[in-house]
Amino acid sequence: MEQSSNSQTAIIKNEQKKNTSSIVIICIAILFGLLGIGFGVYGLIDSHAKSDQISKLQAEIDQLKSSATNQKKIKIISSSWSGWSEDYEPEETESYCEIKLHEKCTVKTRMHSTTDSEEREEKDVLSFEVTSINEDSIDIHTFQPFSDNEEGIDLRSDKQDFTIKFDETLELITPTMDAGDIFTFSITQDNDN
Repeated sequence: MEQSSNSQTAIIKNEQKKNTSSIVIICIAILFGLLGIGFGVYGLIDSHAKSDQISKLQAEIDQLKSSATNQKKIKIISSSWSGWSEDYEPEETESYCEIKLHEKCTVKTRMHSTTDSEEREEKDVLSFEVTSINEDSIDIHTFQPFSDNEEGIDLRSDKQDFTIKFDETLELITPTMDAGDIFTFSITQDNDN
């Protein structure tokens, strides 16, 4: 009888150890679960805070770009050239366009005959838009191809994207053979004009 009681006590103690081990494992699992939820919430809060910071920084960058360019304009000196006459005297005109992203600026138009009739329509000779504003330059996209070759006119030019640096001029020439237009771009202070 004595032996039976000892074996029952051993079985009971074994069961208690198993229950204690199970409880410890369950507590550890709950603790890791809570930690995971905590880190997940922290990650969401941290991610949200980072998004807010990025938005604020982007707004500050946009404001700086705007204030830097609000006082500046694009100055375009329009001229022409002709290979038909040695005495050709081009007229120069000045135009100004505000530096605004993705707004079309038309500098020069010309009346053009349509092919099938005597009707004439206005055709853009030079129109462009500002595609980006950088720290020391702006990028433009023209709606017509131009040559910016410093050594002469590139008649095969299909280039329409150009950069105007704040401290330099950019000269664009119509890629034509006998006569054409020359446009000299520069960035000027608003009170310079």
